[in-house]
Amino acid sequence: MAREYPSETIEYLATHRVRSGDPQKRAMSLTFDCESNAQNTTRMLDTLREHKVPAIFFMLGRYVYQYPELAQRMVADGHELGNHSFFHPLFTAISPVTATLEITFTESAVDWALGRH
Repeated sequence: MAREYPSETIEYLATHRVRSGDPQKRAMSLTFDCESNAQNTTRMLDTLREHKVPAIFFMLGRYVYQYPELAQRMVADGHELGNHSFFHPLFTAISPVTATLEITFTESAVDWALGRH
């Protein structure tokens, strides 16, 4: 079953930067979803640091507020942070306004954790 998104959601996504890699290079990205406990994330960060492996961490906004020191460490260790929404709703089941809030609140959480304004 194909997903259908409201035009407001599509317009929002179209006006925000989406990054992609160089299609001429053969590469892959290691990604993690951060939404549970800090102990597992800390162990992953220790292992990645030990082997000098960069990764992308998609963080829930509520997780960022709960563990700002992990977001700070991820950036300090050279990892990238991605937006995984605030509460992890099913986006096809929420309104465009709620979807926008999910994304925006998570961006704000990351900015707060990293001391950005």
